[in-house]
Amino acid sequence: MNAFDRITSGRSRNRRRRRLSRQVAAEATVMGDIAYLPSGVGTVKAAVKSLAKLKKKWGLEIIGDSRGRKVMFEDQLSIYVPHECWADFSSMFDSALDKGTVDLSKYLTEALGEELDELKEEIRPALTTLFEEEEFIVADKVTEYWIARFGVRSYQRANCLVRVESKRKGIQRLVSDIQRIYGRDPGHLELLLEALANREPLNAFEGFKKQDFLYGTRIVSEHETCQLVFEATIDMAYLLTMSITIDDEDVAEELEYMSDVKVVRNVVYPIQQYFTSQFFSRLDDVLEDAIDSDKDRELR
Repeated sequence: MNAFDRITSGRSRNRRRRRLSRQVAAEATVMGDIAYLPSGVGTVKAAVKSLAKLKKKWGLEIIGDSRGRKVMFEDQLSIYVPHECWADFSSMFDSALDKGTVDLSKYLTEALGEELDELKEEIRPALTTLFEEEEFIVADKVTEYWIARFGVRSYQRANCLVRVESKRKGIQRLVSDIQRIYGRDPGHLELLLEALANREPLNAFEGFKKQDFLYGTRIVSEHETCQLVFEATIDMAYLLTMSITIDDEDVAEELEYMSDVKVVRNVVYPIQQYFTSQFFSRLDDVLEDAIDSDKDRELR
């Protein structure tokens, strides 16, 4: 286990203990003395599973009256069981209840399995929500503007977990990968969900750290004889960057006077994080002018 695993595992265990303590205390406070009835078996089992997640073995005290028995799990939970239901209630446990203690190991196993399944299911909506955040929508929209204006000759491989042009499939694949990687590790699943909710960097988590970017695209387009490469990426810290590489430096130089972009040799960057459709229109005009100039030179 590396340093990250040790730290995050300890943090996760402590967080779960605190959360479970509050959960059990809240349940006990709300329920008070719950009753074991055929119609309420699910409620009783849920309460017992919550106890099991705190610890496996519990001290018991049983007080009887003419109608039934009150079973007290230390100071956390008490269950009133009518005499006619005692046999069914007792069968819920692996050992006799008159020994003063009870082992809830089987309920711990069930509870942890259910908790893990719930966490795995939370991954899908959490990731889907993430990819609908503002930066991702901007990347989608600007890519749409680019394609509408300059078309697509080909897509180049970008080192991204999810690609703009196959967003839905990419998210589905990422969800499956995360569920496979952390399928038996509720601690790391919980940490990942927390990081997603708080927009914390994701590059420390398995399934993310092998890629440079969380989301993006790299599109090769052509305008007559000029090749253009549009790139938009969002890194693991949710930073959106864009660029356009133009294989004609003369065309790139014509863009230097524009206040909303920065030109470094033949690469164009937006000043305000992303390109606008208005800039794409002006770029199209510059490309058309360059073509006209080339044609004029040929005629001479």
